[in-house]
Parts: sequence; structure tokens; C-alpha cells
Amino acid sequence: MREGLDTPPTLEAAVRQQLMPLIEQVHARSGGTNGTRRITRALRRKGVQWPAAPSSG
Repeated sequence: MREGLDTPPTLEAAVRQQLMPLIEQVHARSGGTNGTRRITRALRRKGVQWPAAPSSG
């Protein structure tokens, strides 16, 4: 990955690193059945925020 590089991780990589444990936790609590929409909704109910995807255009 980025081992040995002096450049900081991208914003996307940093956000992903912070969100993955939360996503995995919500997914595990559902017995592995929740998909993207339900996981997103559960995270928002918990107050988790993340930057919006850049708009194309």
C-alpha cells in the first residue's frame, strides 16, 4: 500500500479507515444481513458523519 512513503493518506483513505470498524460493527450486529442502505441509515442514526462524495461536473 503506502508503506515507506512520506505522503499522507488521501482523504478518502482516511475516512475509510475511520468508518470501516463502525461499518463492520453494524454489519455484524445484523447477523451479516444488512446491506449498504441499512448500514448507512444505522450509522446516520448514531450520528456518524462523513464528507460528501465530490460532484462530477
